[in-house]
Amino acid sequence: MDTSDTSAAPTMQEGAFPREGSIAEKLQFILHYAALAPSEYNIQPWLFQVHNKTLEVYADLKRRLPIADPQGREVLISCGAACMNIRVALRYFGLQETLTFLPDPQCANLVARMTVISSYEPNEEDRRLFHALPWRHTYRGEVSPKPIPRSSLDNFIKQAGQEGTWIRFVEGGLRQRLMEFILEGDRQQWAHKDFRAELAQWLRPASAPDGMPISAHPRGEGHPFWVRTLNLSHSEENKIQHALQQAPALAILGTFGDSSLDWLLAGEALERVLLTACAEGIQASFFNQPLEIPELRTRLQTLLGPSDYPQMIMRMGYTFSATPTPRRAMTDMVLTQEP
Repeated sequence: MDTSDTSAAPTMQEGAFPREGSIAEKLQFILHYAALAPSEYNIQPWLFQVHNKTLEVYADLKRRLPIADPQGREVLISCGAACMNIRVALRYFGLQETLTFLPDPQCANLVARMTVISSYEPNEEDRRLFHALPWRHTYRGEVSPKPIPRSSLDNFIKQAGQEGTWIRFVEGGLRQRLMEFILEGDRQQWAHKDFRAELAQWLRPASAPDGMPISAHPRGEGHPFWVRTLNLSHSEENKIQHALQQAPALAILGTFGDSSLDWLLAGEALERVLLTACAEGIQASFFNQPLEIPELRTRLQTLLGPSDYPQMIMRMGYTFSATPTPRRAMTDMVLTQEP
């Protein structure tokens, strides 16, 4: 999803929040935090519109990945994560909202509507999650072998449960089976020339406002030409195995259904867990290859249980440094008229 390495996180100018401004002005400001949400290949598949006290979130389906994400499942997960960022920022700045997912059946890409209804007194958890927002990123480098305390893992499980989802930290034989699924998914994707072309399309110079910096991509560093042309799965297998074996925690986040609403809930839960972890110095990277291949996802679901739908697979660990990937200009994400 996002990035790799450095020593300082970007700072949203918190002091610039328009405390004396209108609710609409406050919502426009808070959108900068929404855009910090993770997305596959850093495609940033969201659009926003503000109407007085109401903020609407749209899935930007033009940015969907037709090969890796034909159903738009990961698009909606990303939009759900953006909604969580909005909720966190609203509450930090003293605003209480109502949230409705999929509010208009006639507008399929309108995924959420939030309306500010009252003032709110932030608590310590609200402040902790907010301050993690600019630091959270997808970390693809080496993680510390330091174990994550059981109390922290239990808290992540609790955070996911608060959003109506589940997270499972896999160990022993299940962990080995999951690693095999990931490697098999990676091999199948690299063998698919259309997949390689789609991946190459989103590899970018480090200064680009979206996509993945070439140097940060673990699936074949180098020019997009080589990614598009060559099957690099063999050279990537050792890197993936090392990353997974080294990880103090390997987790599956999932839902109890597999509808559009479930995907949005998965995104909210994912971001809540990631922000909670980030506040403890823990970051994640994603290994969703088997979830992007229907047959492998079905096999994984069978292994987990018939009512458990896996939505995200992630490695978690303490990190040494961090830098978020760039984001598009806010003017590219905000709608000024009905889509």
